[in-house]
Amino acid sequence: MKKGFVFLKTLDFDTSSLLKAKLNELSFVPNMLKLFLSLFQTGDDCLNIDKYMDEDQDLCQLGTLVFETGNEIVYLNKFLSVDEINTEYQNSKEEEEWVSNKLLRIGLVGQVGFGGIYIGCGESNLEEIWLYNGEKETKYVKLASNIFEFIPMLLFSKDFS
Repeated sequence: MKKGFVFLKTLDFDTSSLLKAKLNELSFVPNMLKLFLSLFQTGDDCLNIDKYMDEDQDLCQLGTLVFETGNEIVYLNKFLSVDEINTEYQNSKEEEEWVSNKLLRIGLVGQVGFGGIYIGCGESNLEEIWLYNGEKETKYVKLASNIFEFIPMLLFSKDFS
């Protein structure tokens, strides 16, 4: 079964070099996330999942990526681009996730409720990867110590429900 890094598209050298310069300006982004963002595509269509053309000439995925948190399966939609992460930071300075926990959203998931994949930017949670769902009783679930520990948790699923 495929899992982890096989689902990520790598950046070419020129794009990676340009992105590194941009990332150096973003002091709030933890170092391991900067490395991840300089190596792999993020944003729309960042995941390496096989697609096919349906009868209406629409491009469709053969499946989706998931990860497990205890007894729950969560669907990963995408990792945010550098520009999207910067926008999240600019817009989150008064949000509970940032003010109380120094968590910054870096990924979108397919689940009910506001939330997503977040990275710790504070002293006590630096680089940690968290799942946040504002509508659950347990709003925060720690997933991994860093982004490179989280990626191997990704699995392919043909189930879209």
